[in-house]
Amino acid sequence: MISRNKFPVIAYITLFFSLSVYADCSDEVKASKVKDALSFNQSYSDIYIESQKRAINIGDNSVRIVLNGDNSYIFNGERSEIDFNTSYDVGDTVEYDFDLALMDSSGYYQAWDGDWVIIAQWHDQPNPNKGETWSTFGKHSPPLSYQLRYDNGLKLVLHSENQEHVFDVNPGSEVQCNNTIHWLYESEGSVKGSCTIDGTVHKFSFSDQIMLNDYFHYFKMGIYRDKTIDTNMGVELRSLTITNVTDSNE
Repeated sequence: MISRNKFPVIAYITLFFSLSVYADCSDEVKASKVKDALSFNQSYSDIYIESQKRAINIGDNSVRIVLNGDNSYIFNGERSEIDFNTSYDVGDTVEYDFDLALMDSSGYYQAWDGDWVIIAQWHDQPNPNKGETWSTFGKHSPPLSYQLRYDNGLKLVLHSENQEHVFDVNPGSEVQCNNTIHWLYESEGSVKGSCTIDGTVHKFSFSDQIMLNDYFHYFKMGIYRDKTIDTNMGVELRSLTITNVTDSNE
């Protein structure tokens, strides 16, 4: 029997024979299934999936994502991600709580050829109130993200422009992160919270420039990685809540 946080090679093979439901569903139905699987507390209309169908499996209680060299290229990137477009106003404080597990992937046991692997991020987007569109909007690295690195072992890194908080993880690790973010533009916002990794709590609190424009930055989970990486990497997304706590912080 395969445990919840261990995924041997045969599990990867079996995982993607059951994707006909995903392939046949409308975007609306897929988003609704993701909402249910992750117990997401906002509308399914906030959800958009950026993935080849072979790289994602939406189950009853989780969403499993596996990238290899053959199933990962989409939207000009090496990715399988889920976008959560839950809005807020500049100046608001928003809490993001997510729970995931790293699969026991071969790619996590050694250094990889590439600079970055992102498993959660907050990304800028065009401000429609100013007539901005994706076709004219510049490309930017996410101002705030959780990344995986290999440096004498696997690391989880909370990264912003001037801050890095580094935590040890392992293939198969279970990760629960709480992030309370005060969103400010043209001045430093704040990020505080904790990541519990296999039962060990790691706290963080810092300020930095975390908004690239004056429109809400949407949250993404999954895997987005350097195009030079082609090894197997997997993550199981288990839950997500996004809660505007501005009033309780005033």
